[in-house]
Amino acid sequence: MKCWLVILLPVLFLLVSCSQKTLSVFFDLPAPPPEKVAPSKTAISEQPVNANSQVAKATKAEAVPLSVVKMENAKSWEEAEKMLPINELGQRDWALALQQSIIQPRSAIGGAREPEPVFKFDFYLKGPFPGTDAFFPHSTHTKHLDCSSCHPKLFRYRGTKITMEDINAGKYCGFCHGTVSFAPTAENCARCHTSMAGK
Repeated sequence: MKCWLVILLPVLFLLVSCSQKTLSVFFDLPAPPPEKVAPSKTAISEQPVNANSQVAKATKAEAVPLSVVKMENAKSWEEAEKMLPINELGQRDWALALQQSIIQPRSAIGGAREPEPVFKFDFYLKGPFPGTDAFFPHSTHTKHLDCSSCHPKLFRYRGTKITMEDINAGKYCGFCHGTVSFAPTAENCARCHTSMAGK
């Protein structure tokens, strides 16, 4: 009798400690549904983090517009650029693309970090002459840029004196405008100096 106990107790211990998934192998039990099985840490870390996997991971609660899916699957900059809306001057317009949800920039590479809230402090920078005040919309910029993208390396938080000469030399606003955003050219004056457009 003691011999059976010596064999039976370890077997019972193993059966009790086994997961439902392991028991299903031995006893023909149905396996648990996939949503109840936690993925292993190694399985998560081995997955490549790219635009397509982020789109695939979007839940129904945070649906990704079809335009964003198309944009992320573009094979070249030229193909992506054709999907951007065109403003009244005939230029590709990033701000309009944001408003229309054609693009949805992530807060970090792979979208791993919580997005920063939009900073709604829009204001005018005093110009040297009447009608030359420049409108700066934080709300538009912080939809796709983090505060640290510009502060303090491009702009001090307050009191930065900005001139068109500096901008045309690639400083301040000119760090992006003229390279990845609309250029500070004559046809674009009214986009910042809104009083020139009668706004």
